[in-house]
Amino acid sequence: MLILLLVFNFLSTIFIFISLEPGRRLGLRDAFIKSSIIYGILIVVLTEVLSFKHSLETSFVASFWSLLLTLNTALVGLKFKRRSLQPLKLQNLNWRFFDCDNLISIFTVFSVLGLTLATALIAAPNNWDAMTYHLPRVMHWLQNQTVAYYPTNNVRQISLPPGTGYLVAQLQILARSDRFASCVQWLAFLGIIGGTSLVAEKLTHDAAKWLPMLVCASLPMAIMQATTPQTDLTLTYWLVCLVYFIFRTKDYKAHDYFWISVSLGLSILAKPTAFVFGFSLMVILLVRNLAYKSLKYPTTLKKVISQFGLTALSFILISVASLGLSLPSYWRNYLLFGSWMGPEFGTRNEVLGVPQILSNILKYLAINLPIPGFWQLTASIHQSVLQVDVNNPRFNYSPTPLAGDVSQLPLALLKILAPHEDYVGNPIHLLLIILGWIILIFGCKNLSRGTRSLDLLMLSIANLVSFLSFCLLLKWQVWGNRLLLPLFVLNVPLITYCLHRIAPLKLRRAFLVLLAFMAILYALTPMRHPLLALPNRSDEQSASILTLSRSEVYFSGARKELQAPYRAAIALIQQHQCRSVGLALGGDDWEYPLWVLMEEQSSSSFQMKSVGVKNESRLAPPEFPDEQLCAVLSTIPTYQPQNLGAQNLAWQEQVISETPFVKVFVSNVEKQNSLS
Repeated sequence: MLILLLVFNFLSTIFIFISLEPGRRLGLRDAFIKSSIIYGILIVVLTEVLSFKHSLETSFVASFWSLLLTLNTALVGLKFKRRSLQPLKLQNLNWRFFDCDNLISIFTVFSVLGLTLATALIAAPNNWDAMTYHLPRVMHWLQNQTVAYYPTNNVRQISLPPGTGYLVAQLQILARSDRFASCVQWLAFLGIIGGTSLVAEKLTHDAAKWLPMLVCASLPMAIMQATTPQTDLTLTYWLVCLVYFIFRTKDYKAHDYFWISVSLGLSILAKPTAFVFGFSLMVILLVRNLAYKSLKYPTTLKKVISQFGLTALSFILISVASLGLSLPSYWRNYLLFGSWMGPEFGTRNEVLGVPQILSNILKYLAINLPIPGFWQLTASIHQSVLQVDVNNPRFNYSPTPLAGDVSQLPLALLKILAPHEDYVGNPIHLLLIILGWIILIFGCKNLSRGTRSLDLLMLSIANLVSFLSFCLLLKWQVWGNRLLLPLFVLNVPLITYCLHRIAPLKLRRAFLVLLAFMAILYALTPMRHPLLALPNRSDEQSASILTLSRSEVYFSGARKELQAPYRAAIALIQQHQCRSVGLALGGDDWEYPLWVLMEEQSSSSFQMKSVGVKNESRLAPPEFPDEQLCAVLSTIPTYQPQNLGAQNLAWQEQVISETPFVKVFVSNVEKQNSLS
């Protein structure tokens, strides 16, 4: 399998990084982080370069990774020959395996990682966003052999940052299937668990190794995301890398600035919210740099001002350099949409003020705390104190539970606990974060005893500022827990600090057992693709993936009603031996299953593209000429093909389903189906 080229390359690079600093007890985790950053850069550059020549296809990609594997193999052989590649020694890791707390943590971490990996490999992707734009854009890239923009009815496919999509595309090119599409987020989950333990060691306690791993591995939203091809864990991982390199040293060298800049750049390429979360982290870098230089080199006021100017300049240069990886994407956005960031999707707050910030804070607390009456309390505070409408669309992207039947509010509380990848809350972790802040505040007089506590305080303040900025700039969204996942992960050191300060051993152990039980339960039961299906009445509850075929899993969660009409529509297209298909879909309709079904039922190559495009992307170059079209699948009742297909071509219309609406137009010319 060609996918092994990437696997062996990555493993060999980890070994090489370990050999550079033999004997370091942080070596394996540090090497994993550095290797992942290097391969993040390589994949982005490789994808953009091959796209420039419309060469994003298997032979070129496999050739590149083969050459790199040859180089890595030679380097590893050279290290062994010189005996500089030291084997990994458990005693160097200083892991106290026989401590009860560690045993609980170790068992839980490996169980969760194993269960989520099994789910990611067995279950076909069926996440809503993955079906509408994350995976469809990958299919268009592979079809066109370039990431250049194309006309689409869902502009999120082309305008949103493509970083995670590039990683998925490499896997799909090498594996020739979507079997590993969810493994990108799983690998990010693995890296987050290791990376947060490194950060926690720096900021809390040398013995804090497995505890932060358990805290991170038990985050319900992280567990849910680890089995999907979305982007939230990928963004979180790159931010964890950024935090690690910021706190790894005080005396920053050129190579430290490189790792920091690239980590920030990869996070920006993953998701736009990286700007909100990354800014306060970069301020920490500025403050630590200035503080270290002023203490190490005490001098005159003039030199202090000069040092401040140089540090500020380096801060600006790092920030600008971090945008380098995103420049091709930004340029394409600018050329097509007239904006570097692409079109606005209505997620930005239209009103900026203290009442709006407090409103969003209360509503985000409400979707994390399953406390009866909390939503009613939130409504009362809005009415009597904030004096703003809790459902005001100017700072709400989606309606709150208060917009509907109030009698259904208990269901909103259950949604917080349900293993749903868009809505699940993190109530225990939120309470521990609040408790950690209380301990920090009342223990502030002890902060001067060491820089660790000061660093922890700085990170905690940066996370708080990021949360407030998030609430100020962006509208409240019912799936906000997914968007706030980076802040929950970056608060793991604070939670670890909190658990260490809980004096009674039995109480701390009770917390660990609770986290362990919760983590394994969530890992077994993700609603849309569970290993163990819960007796849930939700429309999105899937049967166990162990009892379903991979093809069935695409529809086993949300949109079960699409399976029969989609299969019937593709079967009709195949009956007419059509290989060039148009898709007239709505802006949030499921496109990816159509690619899968076409590939399943087609014995030869095919091509698909959006038709009837009315947004700005209609100005992009077409993926192939309209004259080649011989069938159109539409989910829009009013759609009619116009000026499509060969000249004077008549279309036969057949409605496949009224609810959900699916119809197919096929040409009456049998031979109008070959690819040019």
